Amino acid sequence: MRKYERDLGPLLLSAFKGNQCILDGEVLAYDEDTGTFLKHTTNRSTAAETAGHRHLCFIIFDILLYGDAKNAAQNFTTTPLKVRREVLMKVVKSINTYIEVVNFRVIPSTSEAVMDEINMAVANGEEGRVFKDPDSVYSIGKNGYGWFKLKPEYSYHLSMELDLVVVGAYFASGTARIERSRNVGASGKSGGGSTERFEGPERSPERNYGCLVSTRRKSGCPVAG
Repeated sequence: MRKYERDLGPLLLSAFKGNQCILDGEVLAYDEDTGTFLKHTTNRSTAAETAGHRHLCFIIFDILLYGDAKNAAQNFTTTPLKVRREVLMKVVKSINTYIEVVNFRVIPSTSEAVMDEINMAVANGEEGRVFKDPDSVYSIGKNGYGWFKLKPEYSYHLSMELDLVVVGAYFASGTARIERSRNVGASGKSGGGSTERFEGPERSPERNYGCLVSTRRKSGCPVAG
């Protein structure tokens, strides 16, 4: 952590307008020769080295607290995501490949829009996309309702082969439990003497979800969010 602070601390202070904050983000190594972000396992070696072609980058997802010389620190964890994003964009200035704030745009909550984002992520060499309800609050330590990440497996012609993305499931307990089938053909719920509990986002066709999209260049590392 001290090495991260040594490399990124002065840059973050210069990019930040206030004097108090809690930010949600991650640190990745950036390779200047290839123009890509590297896997998390290279962070420590990059911090320990003084290699001219690599440096650390702090990628910011969210803001939880902010205060400045004129205003006392304010807790934003119960503030809607769309408002937190506005605050974040006002108080942090990106420094290319050193301090970056992930891009954010609102898309319709349709399967076509979601698949367009997934295909775009794969085309850009990213691992997936993070979708968040613009009205959601920040759930510390866990992903709350309206937050989910889709990370398809890479394969040739993925956009043609991917037929179903599972974002929730029913967990059943009872005697009529069958585990032999491995094929998933449709989603739904049926009763039969069991108790079921659904985990995953509820269906809401009219809701728009915010899509957190990393500003990273083509790489094989996870998407921010």
